[in-house]
Amino acid sequence: MITQQTAADIWHCYREIEAGKQLLKDIEKVEKENLGYKHEQHLKDAFGYRRNLQLGIPMGDNVHQLLNVAPKLALSVIRAHIAEKEQNLIEVNERARIELYPEQREKEANTAGVSEDTYDAKISISKPVDTRPATIKSEPPGPGVL
Repeated sequence: MITQQTAADIWHCYREIEAGKQLLKDIEKVEKENLGYKHEQHLKDAFGYRRNLQLGIPMGDNVHQLLNVAPKLALSVIRAHIAEKEQNLIEVNERARIELYPEQREKEANTAGVSEDTYDAKISISKPVDTRPATIKSEPPGPGVL
């Protein structure tokens, strides 16, 4: 049986991936519907008002928010978040497999010729995800601009 924490981690990964993909679909839908209308490139809230995307921690005494995040930058952040959660899901699924089949882990560790602790350390190492934002091309500043 897998632990409650592993089950929760799997659920959180799936939820974040699904929410991120839905947000990407919504942004792409707005872009297609409003092609040519630059001022209409924003998502709308439940009341039909245009809203810019935001990043931050919205509660508590230490509120940190970035308002009016550019849609292109937001797309890069959302895609990187989805990629990170997909990588986390792979790791958590492996942890669940180990919890479900502990005898298989012992067998694989023995055939690899290493102790179980070393084997656990080896399988927990994962390929890093490239979370750098996409390159944004910008025009050089005009004359007289520092």
